[in-house]
Amino acid sequence: MRRLLITLAWTVGAYFGSAIVLGLLSGVVFFALAMFHYDPSVHKGVISAIINIAPAAVALAFLILALRQRLPGTR
Repeated sequence: MRRLLITLAWTVGAYFGSAIVLGLLSGVVFFALAMFHYDPSVHKGVISAIINIAPAAVALAFLILALRQRLPGTR
């Protein structure tokens, strides 16, 4: 039970942590683009797909690492 909870904690933490970091980075990029008067709505579909898929991919990677017992506390 303990291993399961630690695995879930790693996975959920990786999901939310990467979403926060990606949100901050996208804010900086959008601000920089706005300074050059570039309209980011041209690529809105691609940008929203990356923002939605990237945290899930990071969480999946952490889940696989936790199941393979490569993260602290999962052994």
